[in-house]
Amino acid sequence: GKLVGIFTPKDILCRVLSLNLSPDQTLVRDVMTPNPDTVAPETLVLDALHQMHEYRYLHLPVVDSRGHVLGLVDVMEIIHATIGKEGSTAWEALFGSVIDDDNFSETMSQ
Repeated sequence: GKLVGIFTPKDILCRVLSLNLSPDQTLVRDVMTPNPDTVAPETLVLDALHQMHEYRYLHLPVVDSRGHVLGLVDVMEIIHATIGKEGSTAWEALFGSVIDDDNFSETMSQ
């Protein structure tokens, strides 16, 4: 099937728990993010991260040309993987172009 929505920890916090809805009685379809943005498998990780930063989301589905889900870009997984191996050096390499971007400081303060 094709992707119709995404259900993330942010959805749990913002659309279930903060509204005092019961997780054992709430349907995913009622609280998921419908029709999320996606990227193709050929998208560079840095480009996906730029998109995620610009539109302020932590999860980005990867879909093929037919719309089938192939995977998920997850910011927290990337953080965990890079901090555990190379520390700040990996982060500087990964986000160097973002940090140098003039719009970076503006979006971080919003």
